Amino acid sequence: MRRSAAGLPRVAPLRCSERHEAAGRTRSAMGDWKVYISAVLRDQRIDDVAIVGHADNSCVWASRPGGLLAAISPQEVGVLTGPDRCTFLQAGLSVGGRRCCVIRDHLLAKGDGVLDARTKGLDARAVCVGHAPRALLVLMGRRGVHGGIVNKTVHELIRGLRMQGA
Repeated sequence: MRRSAAGLPRVAPLRCSERHEAAGRTRSAMGDWKVYISAVLRDQRIDDVAIVGHADNSCVWASRPGGLLAAISPQEVGVLTGPDRCTFLQAGLSVGGRRCCVIRDHLLAKGDGVLDARTKGLDARAVCVGHAPRALLVLMGRRGVHGGIVNKTVHELIRGLRMQGA
């Protein structure tokens, strides 16, 4: 298997449907995404990861089994990628059903493409969303991990996904 500059496996872009997601994700490219998810989770600072489609179909392509980010809904993807930025900047947003405060929103900006947030509550964690041409990469740091570290990791991973066209 070929590897990216960051040492992560290169994966073929995957398209999914809601039925495909519910049916157990049987496509062959799903295996590549599972390897990618495993490689990302080797970083001890990352607690959860999800690859979510946004261009064709807003569903979770791959995630950590049993993780919070596996529950990201199409409505949440629509809010993240939608044109109305003011509403969620003022009221916050929800990722995987968990309320978050937005720290920095450059998700739709050319050249950056990353949104930084922090979950609300006693178990607050850094959440970072990266924008690739057809997918969003969502990472959640472990408790106590600074958001800047998660942000840097997302930038490196998104660079690799953009080079692959995912």
